[in-house]
Amino acid sequence: MQRFSISPDNDKIILHNLSPQIKIQVIFNDEDDYEVYEDIYEVSKFNETKVTVIWLVDKESIEYIESLEIVKYLEYVRYIHFILRRAWLWYRGQIDKIGFKAGPMENERFVLQQHSNGKDWIATDKDNLITVFFEHQNFTETQRIVPINEIPKDKIPANQIALREMAEWLLYNHRDKVF
Repeated sequence: MQRFSISPDNDKIILHNLSPQIKIQVIFNDEDDYEVYEDIYEVSKFNETKVTVIWLVDKESIEYIESLEIVKYLEYVRYIHFILRRAWLWYRGQIDKIGFKAGPMENERFVLQQHSNGKDWIATDKDNLITVFFEHQNFTETQRIVPINEIPKDKIPANQIALREMAEWLLYNHRDKVF
């Protein structure tokens, strides 16, 4: 079973128990200089903050990767990306414990309002013009997505990202209304 832990030396370093050669660094708003090996990193947002999750590669890991056949190399790179995404999800859950503050109740992009029936909620992404209706403490099962304008087919992937970002914002700012 995969387990992550925060390095005792640095609260922005994630250690992975199954693969000692995988150390992961979390960088907020590019506040630290970093180099990445072969574009192996993940970028996300947390409360309007850019987050970059990188693999801290040592000489031994580079030698191992460069010794692989192309197919094995590509599989390993996909595996590292998977680990980075999982590590970020785990780290997000630890943020309150390690001292980061949650974002604002409302911001310029997202608005949450109570429905006129008094029990449902309406979340709106003003940038992407998407509204999500959901029942109090039952977001996952009851969310209904309503675009404010017609969404062109070429914009659907971008809107999926926007919906994920809205769900993250709701989770970290309105957890009591979502679950």
